Amino acid sequence: MEAGFPASDIEVVDGVVYVGGDAAVSLQASREMLQTDKGGQEQYRTTNLISTSVKKICINPTSTFNSYTRLSQGLDLAIQNYNRLGLAFSMARGPTTGCNANITMGTASGTGGSGGFPSGGIPYNIINIGTGLSTSSVDVNEHIITHELGHSIGLRHADYYNQSISCGSGGNEGGGGVGAILIPGTPSTATVGGSIMNTCTPTTTTGEWTKSDVTALNALYPGVFPQPWLSLMNLSGSAGSVQHWSLDVPAGKPHVTFKVGDGVGDVDLYVRFGEQPTTTVHDCRASRGGDNEICTFTLPQAGRYHVSLNGASSFSGVSLTGTYDDPPPLCPLFPWPFPFKFPPPPPPPPPWDPLFDIADSFVSHFNYWTVDVPTGQSAVTFTLSGGRGDADLYVNYGSAPTTTTFQCRPYLTDNNETCTLTAPAAGTYYIGVHAYSGYSGVTLRTAYSAGP
Repeated sequence: MEAGFPASDIEVVDGVVYVGGDAAVSLQASREMLQTDKGGQEQYRTTNLISTSVKKICINPTSTFNSYTRLSQGLDLAIQNYNRLGLAFSMARGPTTGCNANITMGTASGTGGSGGFPSGGIPYNIINIGTGLSTSSVDVNEHIITHELGHSIGLRHADYYNQSISCGSGGNEGGGGVGAILIPGTPSTATVGGSIMNTCTPTTTTGEWTKSDVTALNALYPGVFPQPWLSLMNLSGSAGSVQHWSLDVPAGKPHVTFKVGDGVGDVDLYVRFGEQPTTTVHDCRASRGGDNEICTFTLPQAGRYHVSLNGASSFSGVSLTGTYDDPPPLCPLFPWPFPFKFPPPPPPPPPWDPLFDIADSFVSHFNYWTVDVPTGQSAVTFTLSGGRGDADLYVNYGSAPTTTTFQCRPYLTDNNETCTLTAPAAGTYYIGVHAYSGYSGVTLRTAYSAGP
């Protein structure tokens, strides 16, 4: 047993050490991996993860790689897989700027891929994809490249303990508590097609994440609450599940409050500054029983607060809100008695005023708005644009749209979507923005124009 891997599962090719068939391990990474397993519930990660300072990972394909059309298309789709989730980092195809880490995407012979595990807080910097995959489908290429990128940020094979689950043969890659740490909230056993991180690629694949893949990545690299006043709705989980979010709090705020409400079941709220909380290490634990929990910090430190929801039992329909408030304004002194009246609220914005920084980190959740369109309009247009992740635009007349009931749904693969309805009926139009994956920084615009 070497660094937790059986000798039979270690290969040395051109001076590079590979484990599990496709993941290279540097000397530094192997030393970092020789640490105590901290426990969990599957899927699996290495002890090494990338640093929170890594915000943008740039994938730089070689000219040879770019010469293979299906490999190149697979890379674009793999990058999109990660960016759809609204994680703590984004990926971009190079050459580009603003990179905190770089990965070279090269080629090798054969029909597989090889990568490696992170070390020193940085992703493994070389991935090679077999040129034999140039005759495979784009989905297969997307699957394999997504898989190898997963290794580079610290994901182990989901079936590392029994490769025959996905490969039909093979044994245990090894782990022994030295780099195969189970990720909370994911299934207890691996299954065929259950994860893009299974050792072997299935005959038929879409190249897309499974539910457990999304859970694992959100646990390791949770996105940030994009707005301090945005509630996450309809959260659900099983007993023992753990879900993570975080909120960046600016300096000078008098309070920051995290609140869980609504729903059924029993979920416990944990909050910690600077690091993910655990059941034993946290700055606030609210576990009153049920789904009504609150943690408030007075004069909070500026920086990132990490939030965890732990399922004491199964729960559903739960909301989670992170908010911070500004200092109250100084009040002028008036002689007493004084007939003080609060000013009236500002009028609602007209429909052509854009809504900026729309965000939601809960997959499959809808956010809704309405626009009243007067009579005599020639067209009404709804436009979604910008930001990260993947939000889908839905529009319906008279009632809120759903994924099956709508008047317009562009259903594209990014956040740039438009619905234009000509000769619209007068009345209320409902706009739904659906989180195909977590998204943030999105802009919603509406406009209508009078007829001739």
